[in-house]
Amino acid sequence: MSNALADVPLTPAQFAKAKTENFEKKVLLSNLNKPHALVWGPDNQIWLTELVTGKILRVNPETGAVKTVFQVPGIINDPHAQNGLLGFAFHPDFKNNPYIYISGTFKNPQATDKNSPNQTIIRRYIYNKSTDTLQNPVDLLAGLPSSKDHQAGRLVIGPDHKIYYTLGDQGHNQLTYLFEPNYAQSLPTQQELKNKDFHAYSGKVLRLNLDGSIPRDNPSFNGVTSHVYTLGHRNPQGLAFAPNGKLLQAEQGPNSDDEINLVVKGGNYGWPNVAGYKDDSGYAYANYSAATNKSQIKDLGQNGIKVAAG
Repeated sequence: MSNALADVPLTPAQFAKAKTENFEKKVLLSNLNKPHALVWGPDNQIWLTELVTGKILRVNPETGAVKTVFQVPGIINDPHAQNGLLGFAFHPDFKNNPYIYISGTFKNPQATDKNSPNQTIIRRYIYNKSTDTLQNPVDLLAGLPSSKDHQAGRLVIGPDHKIYYTLGDQGHNQLTYLFEPNYAQSLPTQQELKNKDFHAYSGKVLRLNLDGSIPRDNPSFNGVTSHVYTLGHRNPQGLAFAPNGKLLQAEQGPNSDDEINLVVKGGNYGWPNVAGYKDDSGYAYANYSAATNKSQIKDLGQNGIKVAAG
């Protein structure tokens, strides 16, 4: 059904009649510890990351035999959280440039806010074939926002040899982070870039050169060119290039209004003002961080209150 990704989409009737492939399902590997990224390697093996352990695993797609290639040191994963070892990608010319790119959650020694002690780092390693491990880490972009929620963390390298990376809105303005401002519509200033203050990168799709620098052809917002490629995202946990070269992104909505987006340079995808289609149906944005009285009223389902039946 490759036509589903063509420039002219199929109608529902055409889609129903489209030729389908026959697939067989089998369990190849079990007992993984929150697998996050899954990549088909240049060696025709399956490579994946474990969110909790920080391990990079290689799996034989025929036998299911698994080997731990590397365990990224310093990875932080909080209980029941979305942080940890996140993105994973190979250099597009891996034979001549044996680089592996990862992203993950690490302690931030520069942190001044006790509620935000961590950072997201996009890092490059060299794969040593003779020792079958990773070495020589280089941090391409450090100091990115990090929390326990809405990390996104999808990392792909495009046909243009640029890194594309999704960074969620950190769960701000809901639940644990109810009164934290949501920056999905905020954009970095030139001074913030100079200071390496990346808080406005939350809720964005980023685009980087392979060395972590800002591409010259990135979009300019308010006269500032940064790593920001698109804005207005909630928790963009899917990112992939289609066979036609277009970038597609999947995004989790607030209980409903999940999205599949075509990522376009400079695009604004609406969050937190819009969820799903711009139809004002079933969603209204309440900016709790703007409230003057910030004492949270706990959800009855979470504070131990029991309601008598009958």
